[in-house]
Amino acid sequence: MDKIQSEVDKRLDDILSRMKTWTPEERSSFCDEAGEHPLWSSSSESSTEGATAALSAMKSVEYDDLDDPMTLAMECKDKGNAAFKAGKDYFGHCVRHYQDAIKHAEFCAKKECEAVPKTVKQFISTCHSNLASVHLSRGKYISALDSCMVALRVWGDNTKAAWRAAKAAIALGRASSALELAELGSCAGDGGDSASFVPLIREARELLVIQERNAAATARMLQDRASSLGVVREACRERGIQVGPPLFNGMQRTSARPYVDGDGVLHWPVVLLYPAAGQSDYIEDWPESGTFGELLDVVMSNSGPSLPWDVKGEYISTGCDVFFKSNPCKPIPLDLAWTQQVLEETPEESWGDVRWVLCPPEAPLVLPLLQPSYVVADLPVFYIVPRSSSFYAGMKRAAGGEFARLSTEGLDL
Repeated sequence: MDKIQSEVDKRLDDILSRMKTWTPEERSSFCDEAGEHPLWSSSSESSTEGATAALSAMKSVEYDDLDDPMTLAMECKDKGNAAFKAGKDYFGHCVRHYQDAIKHAEFCAKKECEAVPKTVKQFISTCHSNLASVHLSRGKYISALDSCMVALRVWGDNTKAAWRAAKAAIALGRASSALELAELGSCAGDGGDSASFVPLIREARELLVIQERNAAATARMLQDRASSLGVVREACRERGIQVGPPLFNGMQRTSARPYVDGDGVLHWPVVLLYPAAGQSDYIEDWPESGTFGELLDVVMSNSGPSLPWDVKGEYISTGCDVFFKSNPCKPIPLDLAWTQQVLEETPEESWGDVRWVLCPPEAPLVLPLLQPSYVVADLPVFYIVPRSSSFYAGMKRAAGGEFARLSTEGLDL
């Protein structure tokens, strides 16, 4: 048995080493949080205050000839089985009874530490496997998988634990781990339960094929994106466009990225901010040749209020000006632009002279991008402000009564 258990432990270690670590989001979604309900507590508080009567009793329990630990353990397990059969409303009681059964049995195992009886190990493993069944029923797949791992480490021939572990791994999208666990279970014991693993092995293999296909498609997409961004970086280099890290979290609202079309025109996703209203907008694809007047016509009406949050009716295309903020962040080498490393960095803001610069309606998008004072903060960012607003008046006062204005003189519009 020791040789079999050692082999099971080795295979479990191999499976766990290849299994992706749980993210906090996964833990929150699939695990039972501490303190969720008193019935789910596995240990008492460090202080006696607030400890449940059941836990206090467990800590101070004394066994006698009539109530020996294994007798109590089996009684608790039977209560857990009955609670499980009673339905989901009793799952809390079910888990508590199984946990109590494990504690009684572990006391017995410690007492017999020189040679723990085979039946005690099997019993503890079965209780952990039963806990996994409850977690599976509740959709707590990480908790189920954890319980199964404990069960298999205690008793490697627990085929039900292996089956439930594979089922949980499939639900978590860990196809390769599910396949290994199912194959481990099908070889456990005397092989009498191997037929029950056939559908699981087939399901795991089908999921693995899908995941490998998706991984290959993702790799191709990332390669295409990297190639496309290489072309964009070269276009920026040729034009003298500076790029920096994003100024705000969540600016990149979709997977849209800058690209160069077949005619050599550079296209951008554009972030539009409405500072006077505390609102924002996002244009997925705008060519560098498109003008700001056309852009305003796309996002708002020129005849009356069209934005649901525009309670004052100030946002009319002919009544708004578009601005950019000079030197919004420090530029970075173009080879680093749009990399994950840069996306995770905090931008170095206000590194140069910061001022509002007005973009006339006839100016194309490329005009501000070509200015030495403009930095594309991951994406082009522009501010739309109604001329009738108090915010506009405040901006103008801060600018000394007159805005800097881009000149379109000499442009072939």
